[in-house]
Amino acid sequence: MNEMKQMVEAFRTSGGAKKPVALQVQVSWAPTIDEARMAAWHEWRNAAVSPDLLAELKSPVEFDAVSRDVSPEELAEFIPLVTNGRDLLDLIEESTACGFDEVYIHNVSRDQLGFMRFMAEEVIGNLK
Repeated sequence: MNEMKQMVEAFRTSGGAKKPVALQVQVSWAPTIDEARMAAWHEWRNAAVSPDLLAELKSPVEFDAVSRDVSPEELAEFIPLVTNGRDLLDLIEESTACGFDEVYIHNVSRDQLGFMRFMAEEVIGNLK
């Protein structure tokens, strides 16, 4: 988080003082950690691939090839696995503490309807 705070401060002191700063946080939500981990692995394991390499990939086959050796357990280092509102609220609070004005949540699992219910029941009403 310290690196993100430094990036926001650098932007603000380099001409962005009055401009909003937004962050997209990718998460994998599911009712259990194991389900969230597997959803992240099935849908978004490219998160573990170097951004420089990702820019050069031209097809889904190439994406699959470079992420073939990524294990489900490794993905928690790259995508937060979320099963309860407190986890997500903490991520949002950490992001705003770094100076971000807007935080957008991107759920990488396919259960978007379940995620929307989760957001409505456990997150939205608890935002500050």
